[in-house]
Amino acid sequence: MPKQRRRKPAPVPEPPPARAATVVTTAEDAAALADHLLHPGRSTPVVVVTVAAGATAPYADVERLSAELAGLAEVFVLATGAQTWALAARLPARTEVYGGAARAYPTTTDWQQDPGRAPLRFAFGLSDRERVTETVLSDAMAMGFAQGLQQAPTTSPSWEASGVVLGNAGGRALVQLEPRTPMPALIWPELTAPGLAAEQLFVTGMRVRGTYHPEQRRLDVVGLARPPVEALVPYVPGSVVLARVRHVERELCVAEIYPDVQAPVDVASLLDGDDAADLRTVLSGGEVILVTVTGWQDDEPVLALAGETATPLEAPSVLAGGPPWLVPAAVSTVADGEPGPPAEPVDNARFAIPDSQHPAVAALQAERDQLLLEVRRSGQRLEATRRALDSSRTEVRRYRERSTTAERALRAAEQRLAGRTLVSDQPLFSDREEQLRFDVEVTWAYRTTPTEKVELPLRSWRVGDHFFASWEAVEGISREKVVDVVVEVLIGRAEHSAGRDVHQLRTGAGGDDPYVSRTDGATCWRVALQQGTPAARRLHYWRLNDGSVELSSIRLHADTSP
Repeated sequence: MPKQRRRKPAPVPEPPPARAATVVTTAEDAAALADHLLHPGRSTPVVVVTVAAGATAPYADVERLSAELAGLAEVFVLATGAQTWALAARLPARTEVYGGAARAYPTTTDWQQDPGRAPLRFAFGLSDRERVTETVLSDAMAMGFAQGLQQAPTTSPSWEASGVVLGNAGGRALVQLEPRTPMPALIWPELTAPGLAAEQLFVTGMRVRGTYHPEQRRLDVVGLARPPVEALVPYVPGSVVLARVRHVERELCVAEIYPDVQAPVDVASLLDGDDAADLRTVLSGGEVILVTVTGWQDDEPVLALAGETATPLEAPSVLAGGPPWLVPAAVSTVADGEPGPPAEPVDNARFAIPDSQHPAVAALQAERDQLLLEVRRSGQRLEATRRALDSSRTEVRRYRERSTTAERALRAAEQRLAGRTLVSDQPLFSDREEQLRFDVEVTWAYRTTPTEKVELPLRSWRVGDHFFASWEAVEGISREKVVDVVVEVLIGRAEHSAGRDVHQLRTGAGGDDPYVSRTDGATCWRVALQQGTPAARRLHYWRLNDGSVELSSIRLHADTSP
């Protein structure tokens, strides 16, 4: 029989460029972005990256975010200043982003009540570039996976592929595809089983298959996940198994014996009838513990805490051919003062670099070099943190110097509180600004609860050159009202109050008149001191690029002077 000739594969077209990030350049666009974030029908996560005041570019790698999140999330960039102020004005408290930080917002709306659902990722310079980019990528991909977006829609070619796992590096699994590609494919654990590290899903030599996206070198293998009904067949009643703690309260522990297969654990042996016992002192989220499967009810396990000396079954793999998804935690059984047994040797074979002749070794070495570079950068960040700590100590000394004034303010306020006013018309200081700062501190102290003092601190502020002169020129407004509104502005409460009508000041009364701004980038805003009269008073103030406030003037409603 004649030898069959191998057909040459058709050339693969070049993939189209990834969609670039959207740059938000105006306060109006930032307000529109806030509306988009709050929209309950949004179909994909949104990543917002900010440019720190004084910086010329974001600290996060926006090009990489746009490329690797193509089809999975939208990416927006905006500068700290008027844009971030406008964004924050429309978002719920503690969900804003500014100052070089980045944030991924899921499609669900629970983040609006629980900001931890959209974690804020800080960056303090280009040395944080790799860390903050990786973290935001992980956040956005996990959010996309939760919405079923793990296989991103794309117009570029993709195909079914298979290969062998070379190892895990940089939080990704490296795969040599068959037929061989110039560089290993990458598997993102966040798009496979969110909440699990690559080492919990993949092991060297493991065969995988899935959809390959060449523009990102990404292999999607979500189809390899084993259903719980298959993976948990050995978990019969009476089995001692490994479990990961998901949630702990004073007298409640919830653990999972397989991803998303969770149940309360009977922890009576830990409580032992002690009314003062608190599980949070002995257990924590993410901890691996031993439990006994005492039975099954409606396909859900019934769990009880097992003794530390029990021998558990090996945890199942999440993916076919993968490693156990949990391994036993190290438990110390050494008596006081006695040397412990030698540590169990690490199976280095699982993490061995492939043979030097392997075509993918260069890629692994590059990944290793990147990790070493990150270690050095961590040292640099540690030094920066130390410098920041020194600066914080200086700030603490300044606050201590003000403590005498604060104590005096509180004593005076207590006396005035009996008269139902916090601001006295009788000055206690000869300097007008010192008197105003005194009144603001006292009003803030009494107008906020202890919890609000943490969540709503007074923003850094100063008094403009013409503020007191304009105040004296405008009559018909009490000092207490002015101080109240200043406090609301400084803690951000005025922006969320319809009666305060906070908006940017324009150069005239027309809706198309330009906004008032200064050469230093500050923008002028106005807030209502009174309502319902043509001569209603307004407070004008500047929002500075560093987030602080400068009190500018008190004007009548028709006066648009800053």
